[in-house]
Amino acid sequence: MKMLVLGLLLAALSPAQKVDVVLEGARLQRFLRSKAASESGRSVCWRVPSKTFSKPLRSRRGHDLFVHKGVGLVIGSRAADLLEIRRRGGIAVVRGRVFRVPQKRRRKGDPAYAIDVREIRRRRK
Repeated sequence: MKMLVLGLLLAALSPAQKVDVVLEGARLQRFLRSKAASESGRSVCWRVPSKTFSKPLRSRRGHDLFVHKGVGLVIGSRAADLLEIRRRGGIAVVRGRVFRVPQKRRRKGDPAYAIDVREIRRRRK
């Protein structure tokens, strides 16, 4: 009985698991139409073509900025999975948090919202 109570207490105190919002269907359409503003502050999972990562729009302090359909993707320049996606092609599954880029840090033509990529994987088509 004590173990059951202890187990329930630990389950109640453990932090909630964060789940990425999968961008598909109507949610993906709203995401693209609003240029990522609809999912600001959330963790998302998005599939993008490997061509997106062929040439960065800008590089700074070891991070590259790529843009796909008006949404920025910020990722480390030397990420092993990024190099594999560039080399082998296919579809990239991107996981990260959507954030608003401050007006002061944006250049003309840069996206207003971007995804801070924490994980990138390659999938075949």
